Amino acid sequence: MKIGIIGNPGSGKSSIFKSLTGIKEEHRESMSIGVVEISDERVEQLHSLYPEKKKVYSRIDILDEGIFDAGNEKIRTADAYLLIIGAFFGEEPHTVWENIKSDMIVADQDIVERRLKRLEKEHKKENEKEKSLLMEVLDVLEKENRLIDSEIIESEILKGYNFLTFKKVFAVINIKEGQEENNQIYKSENIGIPSLVFKGKLEADLQYLDESERKEYMELYGMKESAIARLVNTLYSEIGLITFFTVGKDEVRAWRLKDGSNASQAAGGIHSDMERGFIKAEVISIDELLKAGGEKEAKEMGLIRLVGKDYCVKDGDILKIRFA
Repeated sequence: MKIGIIGNPGSGKSSIFKSLTGIKEEHRESMSIGVVEISDERVEQLHSLYPEKKKVYSRIDILDEGIFDAGNEKIRTADAYLLIIGAFFGEEPHTVWENIKSDMIVADQDIVERRLKRLEKEHKKENEKEKSLLMEVLDVLEKENRLIDSEIIESEILKGYNFLTFKKVFAVINIKEGQEENNQIYKSENIGIPSLVFKGKLEADLQYLDESERKEYMELYGMKESAIARLVNTLYSEIGLITFFTVGKDEVRAWRLKDGSNASQAAGGIHSDMERGFIKAEVISIDELLKAGGEKEAKEMGLIRLVGKDYCVKDGDILKIRFA
């Protein structure tokens, strides 16, 4: 998953990037990318049964995309966005979001209008479905609404457009020490999108301390969780994500999946060939496996089930995909 950091000049995008990734300024590129592993004690528990294998955690790529520019195609590669709002110098969250939202809507509308003009010129029967879908999209955008807030489903046809307004946006309110965190204007319901409040500079500075010192300072400032832990919890909750696991030849691994996805879709998240050639999947929950004491014991107890492609994957499932 790619999360793009966007915002206005001076909002503290660099501080938030550092607070989430720990990457220092001198190691940054023009568009910085930080890879963050998602801590999950279940990976450790699973690894205890297979100590000879490597542990691989699920991960998030954090992209510091700089000043928001709806015309920048690179920005469209992100799966969701963190909109950094510099409350420490007076940016008003609701206003900043309304302006960015407007830019996103206009950018998507421009893409749709240009594509519809081209389809009109081509006048091909096979394009009728796409044209019909785009007309529905245009109707939503012309009413100044985001696609994610409409009843339109992001079908395979629409996915190819990478519409900005189909993507989740999270407000990150960047405040300084001494500012009130519980100000009502920082609340999600008053901004219009899910929000988090970070003390960006302080969180960034804590990244460069060793773990024991960091814990001491977090307790001193009343910080229960790190910035990245809070972000991950919010992403999983708001987007609706779960974690499943695999035990391969060389590794035990955690994978991220949209809640409600089936076994075939989970296989596709591992490799497209697995989804195309999907036959069956062996499944057991990690709790069942740990309680049994190992794979051999779980098989003897009949805990490993064989399921088809429509099986709804649950958080904590361990899957072994059979494919042709």
